[in-house]
Amino acid sequence: MKPTEYKTGSIAKALNVHENTIRDWSDRYQSLLSKRATSGRRKFTEDDFLLLATIADYRDKGLSLDAIEAALQKGQRIDKAPDVPTPDELEARQDVEIVAIPRDSYLLEVERYQLQIEVAKAEIERLKSDLVGAVGDKERIQSRLMEVTSLYDAAKARLEIIEQERRPAAYWLAIIAGIVITVILIAAVVVVYFGSRG
Repeated sequence: MKPTEYKTGSIAKALNVHENTIRDWSDRYQSLLSKRATSGRRKFTEDDFLLLATIADYRDKGLSLDAIEAALQKGQRIDKAPDVPTPDELEARQDVEIVAIPRDSYLLEVERYQLQIEVAKAEIERLKSDLVGAVGDKERIQSRLMEVTSLYDAAKARLEIIEQERRPAAYWLAIIAGIVITVILIAAVVVVYFGSRG
């Protein structure tokens, strides 16, 4: 028996979201979905559908996309995905929607989006706060880096001085001998040069 596959539109209707939302979620969480769910003509397995239903449920509860991803990575899923409407049910639903949207349904939609707006506003404020904190951390780290670099340079300079002061007498004798030999060679070259011209 062939496993059940769902199309983007069917899942969108079942979860009461736009098809583009399903596509966005498929792209964002593609590592958790089957390969066919993220290819050109998307087809979703029952596991894919359950994962997308979990995302929709968590979004309705106001969780951020990052928090949802963390939960999904841990394997958290809702118990059961909603039923996918049959083509006849979809057609009947469209007829009802065309005739009239019940007032209660309208209010529920308004409340739902108002809640999503409030949750989004709260997350925006939190992210702004995190951003300000990150800028402060950057400045603190740069300041500390300059301090440590200064300490490093000072220690390195002091070490060089100590090494020069503690060099053995043989080192200095070798330097002096090198200078004397150089002077003798220069003098010899000068004598030879002027001697050959005279």
